[in-house]
Amino acid sequence: MTVFCLTIGMHFGGVWPVSQVLDTLGVPALDDAAGLPPATIQRINEALYMLLGSGWDDSLSLDEGWWRDPELDEIRVWVDTVLGRAGDSGIAAASDPRLSILAPFWLDRMARRGDEPRVVIVLSHPFQVAGAMAYRYGTQERRAIHLWLKHMLWAERVSRGARRVILPVDRVRTHLYQAAEELARGLAFDPAPSYRHDLEQKLLPTLKCPAAPAPDADDKVYGIDPLAQQTYDLMLDAAARDLEPAPAALDDLRAAMLTRQHGFDPLLVDEVRALRRFDPVPDLEDETGSHGETDNDLRSLFRGS
Repeated sequence: MTVFCLTIGMHFGGVWPVSQVLDTLGVPALDDAAGLPPATIQRINEALYMLLGSGWDDSLSLDEGWWRDPELDEIRVWVDTVLGRAGDSGIAAASDPRLSILAPFWLDRMARRGDEPRVVIVLSHPFQVAGAMAYRYGTQERRAIHLWLKHMLWAERVSRGARRVILPVDRVRTHLYQAAEELARGLAFDPAPSYRHDLEQKLLPTLKCPAAPAPDADDKVYGIDPLAQQTYDLMLDAAARDLEPAPAALDDLRAAMLTRQHGFDPLLVDEVRALRRFDPVPDLEDETGSHGETDNDLRSLFRGS
Protein backbone atom coordinates (compact mmCIF):
# COMPACT_ATOMS: atom_id res chain seq x y z
CA MET A 1 0.00 0.00 0.00
CA THR A 2 1.22 3.47 -0.92
CA VAL A 3 0.10 6.70 0.74
CA PHE A 4 -0.73 9.46 -1.73
CA CYS A 5 -1.20 12.97 -0.37
CA LEU A 6 -3.41 15.20 -2.52
CA THR A 7 -2.76 18.92 -2.06
CA ILE A 8 -5.80 20.79 -3.31
CA GLY A 9 -7.35 24.25 -3.18
CA MET A 10 -7.83 27.17 -5.55
CA HIS A 11 -5.45 28.41 -8.24
CA PHE A 12 -3.32 31.26 -6.84
CA GLY A 13 -4.44 30.15 -3.40
CA GLY A 14 -1.22 28.66 -2.00
CA VAL A 15 -1.13 25.07 -3.30
CA TRP A 16 2.41 25.54 -4.63
CA PRO A 17 4.10 26.67 -1.36
CA VAL A 18 2.33 23.90 0.56
CA SER A 19 3.60 21.36 -1.96
CA GLN A 20 7.11 22.69 -1.33
CA VAL A 21 6.64 22.27 2.42
CA LEU A 22 5.62 18.64 1.88
CA ASP A 23 8.67 18.04 -0.31
CA THR A 24 10.92 19.50 2.39
CA LEU A 25 9.27 17.26 4.97
CA GLY A 26 10.27 14.25 2.88
CA VAL A 27 7.14 13.65 0.78
CA PRO A 28 8.30 13.69 -2.86
CA ALA A 29 6.17 15.01 -5.67
CA LEU A 30 4.30 12.26 -7.47
CA ASP A 31 6.04 13.17 -10.75
CA ASP A 32 9.43 12.63 -9.13
CA ALA A 33 8.41 9.45 -7.31
CA ALA A 34 7.16 8.00 -10.61
CA GLY A 35 10.28 9.10 -12.53
CA LEU A 36 8.26 11.41 -14.78
CA PRO A 37 8.92 14.94 -16.07
CA PRO A 38 7.78 17.89 -13.92
CA ALA A 39 4.12 18.93 -14.25
CA THR A 40 3.07 15.56 -15.68
CA ILE A 41 0.22 15.36 -13.15
CA GLN A 42 -1.05 18.80 -14.17
CA ARG A 43 -0.89 17.84 -17.85
CA ILE A 44 -2.85 14.65 -17.19
CA ASN A 45 -5.49 16.69 -15.41
CA GLU A 46 -5.65 19.13 -18.32
CA ALA A 47 -6.14 16.19 -20.69
CA LEU A 48 -8.90 14.91 -18.42
CA TYR A 49 -10.61 18.30 -18.47
CA MET A 50 -10.35 18.47 -22.26
CA LEU A 51 -12.06 15.10 -22.70
CA LEU A 52 -14.81 16.28 -20.35
CA GLY A 53 -15.27 19.45 -22.40
CA SER A 54 -14.52 21.49 -19.30
CA GLY A 55 -11.65 23.28 -17.59
CA TRP A 56 -10.63 24.70 -14.24
CA ASP A 57 -12.22 28.03 -15.18
CA ASP A 58 -15.57 26.45 -16.11
CA SER A 59 -18.25 28.09 -13.98
CA LEU A 60 -20.44 24.98 -14.22
CA SER A 61 -19.94 21.82 -12.20
CA LEU A 62 -19.33 18.41 -13.77
CA ASP A 63 -22.12 15.87 -14.03
CA GLU A 64 -22.65 13.40 -11.19
CA GLY A 65 -20.51 10.27 -11.63
CA TRP A 66 -18.48 11.83 -14.45
CA TRP A 67 -15.36 9.84 -13.51
CA ARG A 68 -17.03 6.57 -14.62
CA ASP A 69 -17.23 7.70 -18.26
CA PRO A 70 -15.69 4.96 -20.49
CA GLU A 71 -14.29 7.66 -22.79
CA LEU A 72 -11.72 8.35 -20.05
CA ASP A 73 -10.16 4.87 -20.32
CA GLU A 74 -6.92 6.11 -21.89
CA ILE A 75 -6.34 8.48 -18.99
CA ARG A 76 -7.16 5.67 -16.55
CA VAL A 77 -4.21 3.78 -18.00
CA TRP A 78 -1.98 6.84 -17.56
CA VAL A 79 -3.04 7.35 -13.95
CA ASP A 80 -2.63 3.66 -13.11
CA THR A 81 0.86 3.81 -14.62
CA VAL A 82 1.81 6.86 -12.55
CA LEU A 83 0.52 5.32 -9.33
CA GLY A 84 2.22 2.02 -10.08
CA ARG A 85 5.60 3.62 -10.80
CA ALA A 86 5.39 5.61 -7.56
CA GLY A 87 4.37 2.60 -5.51
CA ASP A 88 7.86 1.83 -4.22
CA SER A 89 8.21 5.31 -2.69
CA GLY A 90 5.83 4.51 0.17
CA ILE A 91 4.46 8.05 0.15
CA ALA A 92 4.16 10.75 -2.53
CA ALA A 93 2.23 13.98 -3.07
CA ALA A 94 0.10 15.09 -6.01
CA SER A 95 -0.32 18.85 -5.75
CA ASP A 96 -2.63 20.53 -8.22
CA PRO A 97 -5.63 22.88 -7.72
CA ARG A 98 -7.40 20.96 -10.51
CA LEU A 99 -7.66 18.01 -8.13
CA SER A 100 -10.20 19.98 -6.11
CA ILE A 101 -12.61 19.03 -8.88
CA LEU A 102 -10.93 15.99 -10.46
CA ALA A 103 -9.94 14.08 -7.31
CA PRO A 104 -12.76 11.49 -7.66
CA PHE A 105 -11.05 10.12 -10.77
CA TRP A 106 -7.73 9.68 -8.97
CA LEU A 107 -9.35 8.42 -5.75
CA ASP A 108 -11.19 5.74 -7.73
CA ARG A 109 -7.92 4.48 -9.21
CA MET A 110 -6.21 4.54 -5.79
CA ALA A 111 -9.08 2.57 -4.23
CA ARG A 112 -8.78 -0.12 -6.91
CA ARG A 113 -5.07 -0.46 -6.10
CA GLY A 114 -5.62 -0.50 -2.33
CA ASP A 115 -3.68 2.74 -1.79
CA GLU A 116 -4.46 5.24 0.97
CA PRO A 117 -5.28 8.84 0.06
CA ARG A 118 -4.60 11.67 2.49
CA VAL A 119 -5.58 15.24 1.69
CA VAL A 120 -4.43 18.79 2.38
CA ILE A 121 -7.04 21.45 1.62
CA VAL A 122 -5.18 24.73 1.28
CA LEU A 123 -7.53 27.45 2.49
CA SER A 124 -7.03 30.85 0.90
CA HIS A 125 -9.23 33.90 1.34
CA PRO A 126 -11.54 34.38 -1.68
CA PHE A 127 -10.72 38.05 -1.99
CA GLN A 128 -6.98 37.42 -2.03
CA VAL A 129 -7.48 35.03 -4.95
CA ALA A 130 -9.87 37.42 -6.70
CA GLY A 131 -7.36 40.24 -6.30
CA ALA A 132 -4.54 38.14 -7.78
CA MET A 133 -6.67 37.03 -10.74
CA ALA A 134 -7.90 40.57 -11.40
CA TYR A 135 -4.37 41.97 -11.26
CA ARG A 136 -2.80 39.35 -13.51
CA TYR A 137 -5.63 38.53 -15.91
CA GLY A 138 -8.35 41.14 -15.50
CA THR A 139 -10.83 38.53 -14.25
CA GLN A 140 -14.03 40.00 -12.88
CA GLU A 141 -14.18 39.72 -9.10
CA ARG A 142 -17.60 38.06 -9.13
CA ARG A 143 -16.39 35.32 -11.49
CA ALA A 144 -13.13 34.76 -9.61
CA ILE A 145 -14.92 34.41 -6.29
CA HIS A 146 -17.39 31.95 -7.82
CA LEU A 147 -14.49 29.83 -9.08
CA TRP A 148 -12.92 29.95 -5.59
CA LEU A 149 -16.23 28.87 -4.08
CA LYS A 150 -16.63 26.01 -6.53
CA HIS A 151 -13.10 24.72 -5.93
CA MET A 152 -13.32 24.92 -2.13
CA LEU A 153 -16.76 23.36 -1.76
CA TRP A 154 -15.91 20.47 -4.05
CA ALA A 155 -12.47 20.03 -2.44
CA GLU A 156 -14.20 19.60 0.90
CA ARG A 157 -16.86 17.27 -0.50
CA VAL A 158 -14.62 14.91 -2.49
CA SER A 159 -12.13 14.50 0.37
CA ARG A 160 -14.64 13.44 3.03
CA GLY A 161 -13.71 10.13 4.60
CA ALA A 162 -9.99 10.57 3.93
CA ARG A 163 -7.49 11.60 6.56
CA ARG A 164 -7.11 15.32 5.88
CA VAL A 165 -5.80 18.66 7.05
CA ILE A 166 -7.33 22.06 6.35
CA LEU A 167 -4.39 24.44 6.26
CA PRO A 168 -4.89 28.23 5.95
CA VAL A 169 -2.18 29.37 3.57
CA ASP A 170 -1.38 32.37 5.76
CA ARG A 171 -0.11 29.87 8.36
CA VAL A 172 2.62 28.91 5.90
CA ARG A 173 3.59 32.53 5.36
CA THR A 174 3.54 33.60 9.03
CA HIS A 175 4.31 30.41 11.01
CA LEU A 176 6.20 28.20 8.59
CA TYR A 177 7.71 25.70 11.04
CA GLN A 178 4.46 25.25 12.96
CA ALA A 179 2.54 24.79 9.70
CA ALA A 180 5.03 22.12 8.58
CA GLU A 181 4.67 20.27 11.87
CA GLU A 182 0.87 20.49 11.65
CA LEU A 183 1.03 18.90 8.20
CA ALA A 184 3.23 16.03 9.34
CA ARG A 185 1.10 15.41 12.42
CA GLY A 186 -2.23 15.72 10.62
CA LEU A 187 -1.18 13.46 7.74
CA ALA A 188 0.52 11.00 10.12
CA PHE A 189 4.02 10.70 8.73
CA ASP A 190 7.48 11.29 10.19
CA PRO A 191 9.18 14.37 8.73
CA ALA A 192 12.69 14.19 7.31
CA PRO A 193 15.32 14.82 10.02
CA SER A 194 16.69 17.89 8.21
CA TYR A 195 13.33 19.51 7.50
CA ARG A 196 13.85 22.63 9.64
CA HIS A 197 17.19 23.39 8.01
CA ASP A 198 15.74 22.73 4.55
CA LEU A 199 12.73 24.94 5.23
CA GLU A 200 15.04 27.76 6.27
CA GLN A 201 17.40 27.39 3.33
CA LYS A 202 15.03 26.48 0.49
CA LEU A 203 11.56 27.80 1.25
CA LEU A 204 11.71 30.62 3.77
CA PRO A 205 13.43 33.06 1.35
CA THR A 206 10.59 32.62 -1.17
CA LEU A 207 7.98 33.57 1.45
CA LYS A 208 9.49 36.91 2.47
CA CYS A 209 6.92 38.84 0.42
CA PRO A 210 3.55 38.32 2.18
CA ALA A 211 0.30 38.11 0.31
CA ALA A 212 -2.20 40.94 0.41
CA PRO A 213 -4.06 40.80 3.73
CA ALA A 214 -7.56 39.38 3.79
CA PRO A 215 -10.37 41.64 4.96
CA ASP A 216 -10.61 41.96 8.71
CA ALA A 217 -12.75 39.28 10.34
CA ASP A 218 -15.09 41.96 11.66
CA ASP A 219 -15.46 43.56 8.24
CA LYS A 220 -17.15 40.78 6.28
CA VAL A 221 -18.27 41.54 2.76
CA TYR A 222 -21.49 39.55 2.76
CA GLY A 223 -22.99 41.99 0.26
CA ILE A 224 -20.50 40.80 -2.39
CA ASP A 225 -20.75 37.04 -1.90
CA PRO A 226 -22.30 35.59 1.25
CA LEU A 227 -21.75 31.99 0.11
CA ALA A 228 -18.00 32.50 -0.26
CA GLN A 229 -17.71 34.32 3.06
CA GLN A 230 -19.70 31.66 4.94
CA THR A 231 -17.66 28.88 3.34
CA TYR A 232 -14.43 30.56 4.32
CA ASP A 233 -15.64 31.18 7.88
CA LEU A 234 -16.75 27.56 8.36
CA MET A 235 -13.50 26.09 7.07
CA LEU A 236 -11.29 28.58 8.90
CA ASP A 237 -13.08 27.82 12.17
CA ALA A 238 -12.67 24.07 11.61
CA ALA A 239 -8.95 24.54 10.91
CA ALA A 240 -8.47 26.68 14.02
CA ARG A 241 -10.13 24.08 16.24
CA ASP A 242 -8.61 21.07 14.42
CA LEU A 243 -12.09 19.72 13.74
CA GLU A 244 -13.98 18.57 10.68
CA PRO A 245 -16.18 21.33 9.21
CA ALA A 246 -19.94 20.88 9.59
CA PRO A 247 -20.92 18.76 6.55
CA ALA A 248 -24.61 19.71 6.56
CA ALA A 249 -23.81 23.43 6.47
CA LEU A 250 -21.33 22.98 3.62
CA ASP A 251 -23.81 20.77 1.73
CA ASP A 252 -26.36 23.59 1.98
CA LEU A 253 -23.81 26.08 0.66
CA ARG A 254 -22.90 23.79 -2.23
CA ALA A 255 -26.58 23.32 -3.09
CA ALA A 256 -27.01 27.09 -3.16
CA MET A 257 -23.96 27.44 -5.40
CA LEU A 258 -25.28 24.81 -7.83
CA THR A 259 -28.64 26.58 -7.96
CA ARG A 260 -27.15 29.90 -8.98
CA GLN A 261 -24.08 28.86 -11.01
CA HIS A 262 -25.82 29.05 -14.39
CA GLY A 263 -26.12 32.79 -13.88
CA PHE A 264 -22.39 33.11 -14.49
CA ASP A 265 -22.66 31.81 -18.05
CA PRO A 266 -25.61 33.23 -20.01
CA LEU A 267 -25.51 30.39 -22.54
CA LEU A 268 -27.05 26.95 -22.44
CA VAL A 269 -25.00 24.30 -20.65
CA ASP A 270 -24.05 22.44 -23.84
CA GLU A 271 -22.98 25.67 -25.51
CA VAL A 272 -20.86 26.65 -22.54
CA ARG A 273 -19.16 23.28 -22.58
CA ALA A 274 -18.58 23.48 -26.33
CA LEU A 275 -17.07 26.97 -26.22
CA ARG A 276 -15.71 26.67 -22.68
CA ARG A 277 -13.86 29.96 -22.87
CA PHE A 278 -16.90 32.16 -23.28
CA ASP A 279 -15.69 34.51 -20.51
CA PRO A 280 -12.12 33.30 -20.37
CA VAL A 281 -9.33 33.40 -17.92
CA PRO A 282 -6.40 33.36 -20.41
CA ASP A 283 -4.20 30.27 -20.68
CA LEU A 284 -1.85 30.76 -17.80
CA GLU A 285 1.25 29.59 -16.09
CA ASP A 286 -0.25 28.97 -12.69
CA GLU A 287 1.52 28.49 -9.39
CA THR A 288 1.91 24.76 -9.96
CA GLY A 289 4.15 25.46 -12.96
CA SER A 290 1.75 24.14 -15.59
CA HIS A 291 0.78 26.20 -18.62
CA GLY A 292 -2.67 24.70 -18.93
CA GLU A 293 -1.59 23.04 -22.18
CA THR A 294 -1.93 19.41 -23.23
CA ASP A 295 -0.06 17.79 -26.13
CA ASN A 296 0.65 14.43 -27.66
CA ASP A 297 3.80 14.07 -25.56
CA LEU A 298 1.61 12.44 -22.92
CA ARG A 299 0.74 9.61 -25.29
CA SER A 300 4.43 9.21 -26.08
CA LEU A 301 5.28 9.23 -22.40
CA PHE A 302 2.83 6.44 -21.60
CA ARG A 303 3.11 4.46 -24.83
CA GLY A 304 3.28 0.77 -24.04
CA SER A 305 1.73 1.19 -20.58
